[in-house]
Amino acid sequence: MLQVKTALQEYLENQTYIGSRNKDETDLMEGQGEAAQNKKEEDQSKNEVDRSKNEVDRSKNDLDQSKKGKAEVDQSKKDSQSNKDERFAPTQGDDVDTKTALDARKEENFMKKLSLLNAQLATIEREGSAKSAKNSSKEL
Repeated sequence: MLQVKTALQEYLENQTYIGSRNKDETDLMEGQGEAAQNKKEEDQSKNEVDRSKNEVDRSKNDLDQSKKGKAEVDQSKKDSQSNKDERFAPTQGDDVDTKTALDARKEENFMKKLSLLNAQLATIEREGSAKSAKNSSKEL
């Protein structure tokens, strides 16, 4: 009878040891799973920040291109005005501007295009500053 009690006691101790070991292993595996999930979320967050930075860079490039385009348009406008002044300068004391209807339409169309480009530039500048502010708040 004593041998049965001893065998039973050893069996129960072994079961308790095995149960606690399995619980420790399970806890360890769960901890590793959480760490992997946290790392994955951190990587996703870094990727989002990188994408945002790339968007800001693209916006800055677009803004720079728009500014260059605006400068070219401004220069073209100055050149056009200079050419117009030369073409329509009064000759032999004639003070009357001899601009034709075709020239007037060309100038009007040019001014419309210029105002559209200025509006686009203003929109791009607003978007760029809004994106910059948004990205700055994300980085904080």
